[in-house]
Amino acid sequence: MKLEDLNPTDGGAYFLITCPSCGRHEAFVYKDDIEKAKKDPSHKIKWKCNRLNKCGASGTLEDVNPKDIPEVALKKDNNALTQDQILSLQSLCCLLVDTPIDFSIRGISKEILSANDFIYFPKGFQGFMKAKYGDKLQKKFYSSVYGDRDILLPIFGKGKKVERILLRSKDKKLDKKEIQVKVTDKATEIWNKHAFFKKDVKYIFMCEGVYDALSILEAAKNHKEIDAIALSGCAKFKKAFDEMKNISSCKGKKIILCLDNDEAGARELKVLRANKTLKFGTLNLRNYKDVNDFLQEDPAGLKVEVLKKKIM
Repeated sequence: MKLEDLNPTDGGAYFLITCPSCGRHEAFVYKDDIEKAKKDPSHKIKWKCNRLNKCGASGTLEDVNPKDIPEVALKKDNNALTQDQILSLQSLCCLLVDTPIDFSIRGISKEILSANDFIYFPKGFQGFMKAKYGDKLQKKFYSSVYGDRDILLPIFGKGKKVERILLRSKDKKLDKKEIQVKVTDKATEIWNKHAFFKKDVKYIFMCEGVYDALSILEAAKNHKEIDAIALSGCAKFKKAFDEMKNISSCKGKKIILCLDNDEAGARELKVLRANKTLKFGTLNLRNYKDVNDFLQEDPAGLKVEVLKKKIM
């Protein structure tokens, strides 16, 4: 199969492609992988479906001759953020990120929310964008999927710049609990990445979502040696390991995986355990579906399991 046969569209650091397994246009290949293949014909280009719970398939574009990979003619993305919008969203998050939160949510205290880049913005993401840009606002941001998103979870990159924003709702039950806005081209997918650089952090809990990571911080309150990061799904865990290899301050830190109690989590754990170069522990969720569910149902029990990892 060839790259151009999979309807590639530019996603910044990757191409979004049609999944060879499920047929949905939600799989991806990284551009870096393509570049490696151009230089080394033995390198296989990997693809993976982003629909983790409904597909999650992966493979390689084995029959693509790296030297023959065409320059894909990409359609201009008319929905991409303008430079002015990028600066506005970055400024908004930096302005609001230190605003104290006066409520708890899903078992997570206002103290933990306030201390960990959690933004409550009653006007909402869509309301802000409509008010600021009016009829110049891209069509997609008028979609109902962006409505009622009054919780902003910024993901910071280098220089404390917002590279990605996760959007949720405080009170309303939405079909999609979380959506994201990619602010910069090569946006990191790791929430709380600065945990990698903290000298006093000895244990990093790697979670599938921000609420799970915040739940770890709630359970480990007053334990500065414990921190947590979050990625959008367990399939991204390997990428976090790869990044940590190149960060000197990560040496000696112990990693504890917090995978959901579902098929996707079990499948990814099997894959990670097969990689003998990776060293990690796992959090015992007992019979709970995920970390936040554990916190809400048995906060004392979660604290016991989290602190157990200090003697691993």
